Amino acid sequence: MPVIQYRPQQYQKEVHDDPSRFRVIAAGRRSGKTTLAINELIKYASSYPASPDKAIPRSWYLCDTYKHAEQNAWKECLKYLPTEILKSKNINKLQIELVNGHLIEFKGCEDPDKLRGVALVFVVLDEYGFMRPEVWDEVVRPMLMDFKGRALFIGTPGPDGSPHFYDLWKRGNKENEFFKSWLFFTVQNKEIPGIEKEIEEAKRTQPPDVFRREYEADWGATSGLIYDNFNYATHGVPDYKPEPSDFIVGSIDPGLHNPTAALLVAWRPNGTGVVFWEYYFKDRLADENAKYLKLKNLELQKEGCKVAYWIIDRSSTKRDPASGLTVFNKFREVLAPTGLITAPNDPGSVWAGIDEVKKLFHIDYKTNKPKLQVSRKCLMLLWELERYIRHKRKWFVERNEEERPRKLNDHLCDALRNMVHSKPWVRKRFEFVDTWSNKSPGRMY
Repeated sequence: MPVIQYRPQQYQKEVHDDPSRFRVIAAGRRSGKTTLAINELIKYASSYPASPDKAIPRSWYLCDTYKHAEQNAWKECLKYLPTEILKSKNINKLQIELVNGHLIEFKGCEDPDKLRGVALVFVVLDEYGFMRPEVWDEVVRPMLMDFKGRALFIGTPGPDGSPHFYDLWKRGNKENEFFKSWLFFTVQNKEIPGIEKEIEEAKRTQPPDVFRREYEADWGATSGLIYDNFNYATHGVPDYKPEPSDFIVGSIDPGLHNPTAALLVAWRPNGTGVVFWEYYFKDRLADENAKYLKLKNLELQKEGCKVAYWIIDRSSTKRDPASGLTVFNKFREVLAPTGLITAPNDPGSVWAGIDEVKKLFHIDYKTNKPKLQVSRKCLMLLWELERYIRHKRKWFVERNEEERPRKLNDHLCDALRNMVHSKPWVRKRFEFVDTWSNKSPGRMY
């Protein structure tokens, strides 16, 4: 058995051990993704010998350019390839033949049509975000059919957000028969001495969007997204069931003609939070919406949990056509008997609230986790977070207006912002003043 001089780190080992047919890695620079890919290529090539009744087995290392393949991937392969399994190498063709008859070839994809015509056992697509989308869909994917071949996609998000790479990566973050995705940070590569200090220096000296893209593989760093440090893989969690020890707070963004959006966040004793439930309906009266929220609270009570209080948008002064009450007071009327107190969100600018949310989405390098995550069952909130964008600068400069987010895909985002900006972890289990009605302080529950 050949000995490969490679000892994968834990995050690399997870990829090696995963049986998924198509694996997708979005990674920061110098995170060890190329080393991982080369050794995965060697593993498959050395374990799949030629057979007289089949086509010559081939595995490819496909780069965005031929120069990249020649200067990086080719040299990296020779570094790790055991000499006892090497039969021959051709530097002019960037081709390696193993003693088992398997061919390893290194290619650029400047002209995808020239890649057609062979069957592949395994392929690495390096810097897939810089390749044309048809490289995978129209060229490489059909080449894997004969051998039921496998593929490994690696890369760092490009300046344009690399939409086709992002779509593929996102596919692997959901339940999928074929795809599985990972996100690597540069700081995870402990093979680089003093990596933490290097990262801190880069963070201090580089533009924030460049740092997030190049070192944290942040998809939204240059795409105009409001929550550009949010990503599904890191911030999404499986369905979360609140514990009795959780401090649960709700937030409501009411609408008459627009949808009414609400969510519940469980703040855990360790100071972290999970958005575990969402409500999103259009063309329902305030009374109907409030009753649904009341039912959810009763459901939680049966499980030993309870919503401490709800935060409602300050703009909820329009009157419900059925009752004549303001939307705010209608919610109060329905929810108050359950022991809840509806309270308006704290005043403050929109951007200040957004900044508070982004701080909670920030990854703590010590724990490698953010302070706020979202259940993957909250599909509408996840959808909005990935599409909530700002106006282009030209738009508000021409109008002599203050920059603000576009009023699009924002209802649950507004509910989240209002709630976080009210700092429920500060108010936790303390008395507070209902700033809307100026009533005397009352306990939250």
